[in-house]
Amino acid sequence: MTDLELPSTADEPPPEIPGYRLSAAIGEGGMGRVYRATQLSLQRPAAVKVLNQIPGRPGATAFQRESRLMASLTHSNLVTVFDCGRVDDRYFIVTELVPGPTLRPLLIPGEPWPVDRAAVVLDRIAQAIGYIHAKGVLHLDLKPENILLGAGGEPKITDFGLALADTDALADPGPALGTLDYSAPEQRFGLPTSERTDLFALAVMAYEMLTGSLPGRVYTSAPQLNPDLPAAADAVLRRGLARSPEDRYATVEDFRRDLVAALAARRHRGRRRAAVAAAGLAVGIVTLLVGWRRGGHDPVAPGPPPPVQAWIVFDRPELAQWLGGDADEPALRGVLVQGRAPVDPDGPPVPAWPNVRPVLVVSAAGTLGFVHPVSDPTLGRRVLRDWRRLTETPPIAAEDNFCRVGDFAGDCVANSHDDEVRPWRMFDPGLVRNGDVIATAEPPDRPGNPALRMVRRDLLTQGQEFGCYQWLARVPEREGTVVVLRYRARADDGEGRLAIRVQLPLLLPAGASDETARRLRAASIPCPDLAHKPDEEPRQYRLDDWVTPGREWQS
Repeated sequence: MTDLELPSTADEPPPEIPGYRLSAAIGEGGMGRVYRATQLSLQRPAAVKVLNQIPGRPGATAFQRESRLMASLTHSNLVTVFDCGRVDDRYFIVTELVPGPTLRPLLIPGEPWPVDRAAVVLDRIAQAIGYIHAKGVLHLDLKPENILLGAGGEPKITDFGLALADTDALADPGPALGTLDYSAPEQRFGLPTSERTDLFALAVMAYEMLTGSLPGRVYTSAPQLNPDLPAAADAVLRRGLARSPEDRYATVEDFRRDLVAALAARRHRGRRRAAVAAAGLAVGIVTLLVGWRRGGHDPVAPGPPPPVQAWIVFDRPELAQWLGGDADEPALRGVLVQGRAPVDPDGPPVPAWPNVRPVLVVSAAGTLGFVHPVSDPTLGRRVLRDWRRLTETPPIAAEDNFCRVGDFAGDCVANSHDDEVRPWRMFDPGLVRNGDVIATAEPPDRPGNPALRMVRRDLLTQGQEFGCYQWLARVPEREGTVVVLRYRARADDGEGRLAIRVQLPLLLPAGASDETARRLRAASIPCPDLAHKPDEEPRQYRLDDWVTPGREWQS
């Protein structure tokens, strides 16, 4: 249930628990290991957490505390407990299986969340924490690893292994140390804890989501890291992160109310009139971040086509050398990532840094490309030499394409994740209202060639994400395969950002430690659901590239 790489003991067979069929280990915490399981009586998926310790040791007491506390709490944003018990001197807890990842892999350093999306998730988490506080329970280990994301990104808090209840009659469990980055000062030094201890951890997560950075011991203004944030939100975060408990909000509900109000005020001030964007895509996960401005764009007189330009975007200087060239050459400039978005006037024409890095960004007349070499550092140079031929390659036949389809003919967009007939699914079906968000249409300048049309109306406010995704028809299996994703996009009005997010299944040789395996692990997350052999490590490879569509079609 957490995105951790398990130690070698993950190869041990799961324990046998009557009434359940345990399969892969999917997470591990300080108290025990979590397995994916099936409850045989109801044939429903479940997660089974088995304690590491045996009765008579602290783990047994911790099990009684965690299972009793979790079973006493019922909230839509808390993981639900199904069962608990003991088999062969091993204690276990059975909970619902939350299908999504934890919050951790979605917190990318230097990349704040869209304010609206962060506000919704933080509001849900805060409401759940306020609920357990009203029940006399402190969690004491709030952190992204303990926030699971279910259907539609709904957060669910788990892992109450350190939780304390005011009415707990069990023996003193000792100090609850928590996790260093999210622990309040009083918790780190073994001083009395309170609701304000959980509030501090929640404020750390809020700061991290809204700025892309963890707060340091000396507070850095949140708008300095994310200019989209208002001063009111900065004041709320600053108070929630106060070193002394007495200087923080009295309750999580007070913090939640002020933070949501501050973020909503920014949203309403930034609201703009409705606008329309159209995009024709080939494959991937597509998300439009609505950030429209008032008024349209004046047509720009055509001029001579600009030359091909290229940038190596990297996190560390030595990575520029790996990507097949010297970043100091005039034709291949280097851009060191410092911050959440491009600010260098000589940098690439993208609204947000591409990920994974290093990446080669190529720009020419009517085209913009991102090259992500995995194991071949010479790929970037070869792409630059063949750039024009690559962009002019005719469409690939359906039987040779890795995509299910390459166009948007007919009723291709499904409003459900479960629709297996139409190739494109909604990223968030709850946002669809009578075609007000996403539909298909034939642009006037492309008769007979329908495009995916993303429509922004008043029901969506500035900063909202929406989009759709498409399954691959097949996965490349031949070593050294070069996969090219090509799409065209334009925007009728506004300054929305379009993200092309590609997620591919990945099987690594178990225990591989060569340079390619290291790079692939850095660009992927564990994916235990992927069918794999015992000597394979299942993961999901992820790319995230951004463009700002203009009034003219661009590939």
